[in-house]
Amino acid sequence: MGSDTAILVLHIAASLVWVGGGFSTVLTGTMRKGRASADAQVAQLQSLTFLGLYLFFPAMIIAVGSGLLMVMSAPQGWEAFAVLGLIGVAATLAYNALILHPTGRRAVAVARERGTIAALVELKRFSRLAKFDLALRVSVVAVMVIKPDWTDYASLGVLAAILAVGAMVSFAE
Repeated sequence: MGSDTAILVLHIAASLVWVGGGFSTVLTGTMRKGRASADAQVAQLQSLTFLGLYLFFPAMIIAVGSGLLMVMSAPQGWEAFAVLGLIGVAATLAYNALILHPTGRRAVAVARERGTIAALVELKRFSRLAKFDLALRVSVVAVMVIKPDWTDYASLGVLAAILAVGAMVSFAE
């Protein structure tokens, strides 16, 4: 296996872990909704927060680093899909750092200070916000699979639709 293939395999594996993190966050939030006690929901969020910091975030860094290596070594260089993918990853990183992770930490802090029942509002907000994070991640994967150029309006429209549906599902509740 050549170094290009090894980097590609690393990129795909890290991307799967990163996207799987978003999917598992939404899935566990949906499954726990109405079924788990407030204590179990807070414990689950603590686990997701831990995995986010020590598994999903490093996977994203590896995916971005390996992706950059592939772009920099490719003869065609910075194509539209590479730029769009990096923009998507940057948006996901900013969204997680500035919105999603602080919301999760706030829910855990409320649970610690005022009890787990008091944290249910923040837990619901976290679950809602995680859906948009997943839409961001899916759009990055779509960019990498479709590989649109700047004039591929149909594909760019699909990407916009993914984000619009994610926003509606996340922010309309």
